Amino acid sequence: MLRVTKLLRGHEVDATRVVDVVVLNHERRHHCHGILLGTKGTQLFVEFAEPTPLRGGDALVLESGDIVEVAAENEALTEVRAAHLTTLARIAWVLGDRHVPVQILSDRLRLRPDAALEALLRDLGGNAEAVVAPFDPEGGAYRSDDRADHHHHHHEPPGEPFAPSDATFPSR
Repeated sequence: MLRVTKLLRGHEVDATRVVDVVVLNHERRHHCHGILLGTKGTQLFVEFAEPTPLRGGDALVLESGDIVEVAAENEALTEVRAAHLTTLARIAWVLGDRHVPVQILSDRLRLRPDAALEALLRDLGGNAEAVVAPFDPEGGAYRSDDRADHHHHHHEPPGEPFAPSDATFPSR
């Protein structure tokens, strides 16, 4: 079994050095540690010093120097489309406001199936459809790495209490 020595993000991967592929669902890519088995039989051991979410297209460098690519596994998802991109943007905002993991594509959104959310999305003008596809949700605005799934809010300057502004805004 070979140890993983380094993570390469998708844009850093030299495809000519890839010897195998590990196919992982979102949960396993988000909490990746332990033994993995590549599709060609390569056994590797992953143990990062700190939590390191993986994305489809990333790669793991082995102690041998070989590279194993990370692929996102197909999962049961809900895909949301809307007649207008502004409607889809509103839906994305509502989902983000609820901290729902969402994958944003050019003309649609993907999320985990949830009957209550799907009803809400339909009420907002979206069309929800069951699909099986890779799930690679956005990480949020407050992340320390490339695209982690957790964030921390820092709404106030350190050491200073929040005070409403006296500024006025012009009316429209």
